[in-house]
Amino acid sequence: MSIMTQLEFELDFSHSEKEIAHYILNEGEKVLNLSIKELAKKTYTSPATIVRLCHKLGLEGYGDFKIKYSAELQFDLAHTDRIDVNFPFNEEDNDSMVAYKNDKYLHFGRCAAKLDDIANFIPARISAFLMILAAFVCRLDWKNAWRIFKRDRYNHASPNSAQTEAVMAGALDVALAGNAYYFGKLYEKKTIGDAIRKIKPDDIILANRMLYVAATISVILFAVIRILLQLI
Repeated sequence: MSIMTQLEFELDFSHSEKEIAHYILNEGEKVLNLSIKELAKKTYTSPATIVRLCHKLGLEGYGDFKIKYSAELQFDLAHTDRIDVNFPFNEEDNDSMVAYKNDKYLHFGRCAAKLDDIANFIPARISAFLMILAAFVCRLDWKNAWRIFKRDRYNHASPNSAQTEAVMAGALDVALAGNAYYFGKLYEKKTIGDAIRKIKPDDIILANRMLYVAATISVILFAVIRILLQLI
């Protein structure tokens, strides 16, 4: 992960470290002409704080930062016009990293996210029950799906995400979610389901089959409901 990207995400930065990060991002290559004392003076911090920030970026110190930051700026300058806007990410990026929440962009898209939580509050729970029924049809462990749904459906930061994930984990007798690494740092998170057995590639086929069955059941169910409402 590049230095600039880490500075933008501000993971686990103190207030003073955030001030330094903002200054570096705003001033760009001008920072390379500053000594550690000069940078500390301009950011109203201390040389020790700057060194701590460098260590959080995976660097040995301020001297190491200037060398690698300079190389990074030169690389970006030489390759900026070659970026394909249709494929701006590389093979090392994943969905969690690209859209990971951080202090700088905490409120960016928050309204849309909260509206999404509200809009999908009922559909997520309906989907969970349909998936339990699908687990029964697919001859998976539907009883465990129901048990894990009741126990782990709130083991997620989102009020909706774990509803169906809990059903899937229970139906397959596996554990999902849990601890995750973001930018090389471990973040402890709750697991969903019990690791009765290890996850294997064939589980993808079982999960897809279960989702197709749940979708089919939902189409039939809501079609019947619509017909009944029209007859009333």
